[in-house]
Amino acid sequence: MRPVHFLFCPSGAGSLRYALSQSGPSPEVLTLFDDLSFGPLNPKRRAEWWRENFDDEDKNDHEDTISRLEARFWTMASSVEVEPIVWVNRTSPQERTGLLAFIVNTGGRPFRLIDVTDIKFQDSYQAGLASPTSIGSFLPRTLSEILRNNEPAFADPRLVQESLADWERLMEEDAILRIVDANGQLVSVSDDYFDRWILRFVGDQWTRANRVVGEALDAYHREFRRSIGDLFPSRRLQLLAEASIVEVKGTLGVLHEYSVRLPHRIFTDDSHNALD
Repeated sequence: MRPVHFLFCPSGAGSLRYALSQSGPSPEVLTLFDDLSFGPLNPKRRAEWWRENFDDEDKNDHEDTISRLEARFWTMASSVEVEPIVWVNRTSPQERTGLLAFIVNTGGRPFRLIDVTDIKFQDSYQAGLASPTSIGSFLPRTLSEILRNNEPAFADPRLVQESLADWERLMEEDAILRIVDANGQLVSVSDDYFDRWILRFVGDQWTRANRVVGEALDAYHREFRRSIGDLFPSRRLQLLAEASIVEVKGTLGVLHEYSVRLPHRIFTDDSHNALD
């Protein structure tokens, strides 16, 4: 069997490809582009949810990814000619949910696992060593060091059984959003979970939507040391605008083309109450 690396973080996969290429012919590296930390897990309901919640460009990108790239990912993951080497950071909801999907969709087949959760690295944004929030946190040279210093061992059968049980639980909960909590558990949360971080950066002055989302993600990361993508929070900001919880100026739905602020009546009411 030939080794193939499987990741659930596109940026991390790119770094690993580069790292492996520096030592000559290298094993194939495949990544799951679909972020399973949000959206229904049932495939049919997931496709319907995407069509209902994202614009044409996002839908087309998603469907193209599913049809072309993920087909190969899952074909190779199940191939008897492949020895899977799976990378994961258990604090990343995208990677954690991706690992569960891998185990479920391959029938719990044996695979080698490289778990980077507890590996420290030099963070250029802070002094000293830091814990990764995703495999994408690592530079290619660090990934090379991880491979040199860690012989990929077969995943513990207990992990496989626990993952199958976790997937069944998540399917029963049927939530739209999943996070890794402070205890390191993958849990379902309400759709509006990120709203309080988003609204923290909406004030009485017009602010670009992409800045609001970016600052919200940064604040969440600093508070919990967890990384998430911007697609779901961007959709939440759009829903807040559609519900008139924030005001909009520009083209709603295109993150860099509209600005938001809190409704003017909030400040009018506050000023009136202060005068009283």
